[in-house]
Amino acid sequence: MKSYLHIELVTIAVSAIELCPLDAVEVGDEETLFGRLHTKTQKLTDYMDEVIGFPLNSIPDYDDMSKKFFAEFIRLVEFA
Repeated sequence: MKSYLHIELVTIAVSAIELCPLDAVEVGDEETLFGRLHTKTQKLTDYMDEVIGFPLNSIPDYDDMSKKFFAEFIRLVEFA
């Protein structure tokens, strides 16, 4: 599920950057914008505890965590 959602977020980012419909975004390797964004944002989705302080052993404050997650995701996308 996490992998699917990550691909979906990267697809939305590529669609916004390239100003194209979501279904026109092509999943690709490191040579493509999709591949570069996927790689850059992978650490965020794989290590949310380290990157944004997502708690692993308690119930997170989802309002706070979602703001931190999307702020970091957008920051990474801007510099891809």
